[in-house]
Amino acid sequence: MFKNKKVLAGLLILIFILIIILGLFYFYSQGKKTELKQMIFIGIDGMQVSNYNNLLQQEKLPNFKKIITDNGENNEAIITGHTSPETAPGNAELLTGLGSIITGISDNRCGAIIPRGLTIFERLSGFDSKINLGSIYGKETCYIPLSILSNAKSVISWWQDKKTYPQNDYVNNKCTNSNDVILKSLEFIKKYRNQSFYLYIYLGGPDCAGHTFGVPSTLYDESLINVDSGLGYLLDYINSVNLKPQIIISGDHGWNVGSKNHNIENADTMKVVLITNNHNLIDKNISPKNKKQCDIAPTILNYFGMNSGQYSDITQFGCESLILNK
Repeated sequence: MFKNKKVLAGLLILIFILIIILGLFYFYSQGKKTELKQMIFIGIDGMQVSNYNNLLQQEKLPNFKKIITDNGENNEAIITGHTSPETAPGNAELLTGLGSIITGISDNRCGAIIPRGLTIFERLSGFDSKINLGSIYGKETCYIPLSILSNAKSVISWWQDKKTYPQNDYVNNKCTNSNDVILKSLEFIKKYRNQSFYLYIYLGGPDCAGHTFGVPSTLYDESLINVDSGLGYLLDYINSVNLKPQIIISGDHGWNVGSKNHNIENADTMKVVLITNNHNLIDKNISPKNKKQCDIAPTILNYFGMNSGQYSDITQFGCESLILNK
């Protein structure tokens, strides 16, 4: 009898320990499942690095400065995946981390489509269906956004482009006002602020101003100041609701200085800004000359939990996550 009681007590203790272990495992797994991952990637069409840096030094871009100085980084990246410094191939590389030899997007040809499954949107959708996906373009042409993103649109829960929401013209021409694009983006952020999300915002104003007025020009600089103004709306909102999304800002191409074009490949057209609000997203140990436009996509995928083996088609071309201690 005494022996049976000892056995029974031992079993009860073992069962109790198992319950505790299972309980801890359950709460840990629930915590992992509910961990919020929020990323905002802002692409700026035709943002010339030298003009941006000059305006930053002149204290004319206070919101860019806030992003950088609060906990961020101000960097540059080079374009390696395509040789034509145009909008469509630049967008394709930003959206996939792959060059034109894979995407097939080598110029601003109408109707070209990124092959199925290669975009950040499609990869994230397949990796974790709970990540809400949004794309808001302040531009509409025959080559972006719908043409190159045709295969990805079905997985993007919040799709907006210049034809799908009202926008004011900017500097007395048909350039898109960056404030309008950011304000539209806030609708997505408000809706999904308590959930994981990836939002791509594309600001087309600077490219339009450059083609209209040339680079450098006062009105081109005003278009960058207009971008900064839009960033102010974004920062004010996320701070007001205590959100802390990861933010990356970059561009599709630079500019042929002294002209209204960016069609000639050189050190200016093939260099883009690379800005973040979290310095841990960009490893300082990586030399500036080794930071590439194609590194942005794997950095985003890595942030959401994907490892390099899950985007090995990108890494085989020498493009990899920039995250510190990845």
